[in-house]
Amino acid sequence: LGEEAESREQSDRGWLSQSMPDSPARVLVVYGSEGGNARRAITKCVRAWERECDGSYAVERVVAGCELDCPVDELASRYEVLIVATSSFGEGDPPENYLPFLLGLLRAKEAAARGGGGGGPPLRGLQHAVLGFGQSVFATYQNCPRWTDKLLGELGSRRFVRRVEAEEALPPLRAPLAHVSPSPPQVEVDEANDEAPADEGGDYFGSGGAGSVRDVGALPEGALDPDAGLERRRGVDRFRFEVQWALTHARDTAGEPPVCGWGSPGSELTERCEAELLEARPEVVRDSALLAGPLLRLLLAGAAAAAAAAA
Repeated sequence: LGEEAESREQSDRGWLSQSMPDSPARVLVVYGSEGGNARRAITKCVRAWERECDGSYAVERVVAGCELDCPVDELASRYEVLIVATSSFGEGDPPENYLPFLLGLLRAKEAAARGGGGGGPPLRGLQHAVLGFGQSVFATYQNCPRWTDKLLGELGSRRFVRRVEAEEALPPLRAPLAHVSPSPPQVEVDEANDEAPADEGGDYFGSGGAGSVRDVGALPEGALDPDAGLERRRGVDRFRFEVQWALTHARDTAGEPPVCGWGSPGSELTERCEAELLEARPEVVRDSALLAGPLLRLLLAGAAAAAAAAA
């Protein structure tokens, strides 16, 4: 088994060296965010990476998971690096604008399993890093980021930076602790720009559903402090610096083993099948998609009537 593994690793290195010309590593950034915090954080990271870029990589796209315009199994042929930033929602489910991307990962895994892996993992050659957001007072803390990281590894992507799990501050209390409801905090979102309140103390996520909140008495020290966002900022800064270094070496490390496994001691994860995920969070059909079919049929009918009249 040792000889087979070594031979397979050498084969991967040879394949990667032939498929990677001397050009900047192409980087795709995908985010999922309910209140806008994950999007704002990763946008700041991208600006820093672009500002400090030495020409060894190029951030080509920054998109929400619902805006990705290529199948998941084609990512490795279009990009060398994938950076993901996401929170969780409800019972550890993905944010609405991240659901299509997570479904794509699940479907790619199922397709690879049906195919028997004859063509190799669909994301072989890709490298990735995940930045997670959440509140540890919820039982489903960091579920979506952890699930994403695990799926990417199972599909053949190399984890080139250890996942960072940023702790979010809860909103400041406006009532005695005894009156805190076991339901997740409600975030007032500006629908025009998908952003939560700008106050640093108001960075919070619905990473647990009704009834999933842990005992309020077990809140971590400082969790209700408006300054508790400092720990989150430290985590995001660490992620930014580590990814910056990894990006500059991405061309040389693609054939190396992952820097670590997806999990760590105490990392809990709830995985669901596609049907369960869609039941918990149905796919949203955009208004434009709903109108496209009837409009197209109307146009075709009008064209046919005009042709018949002309005849």
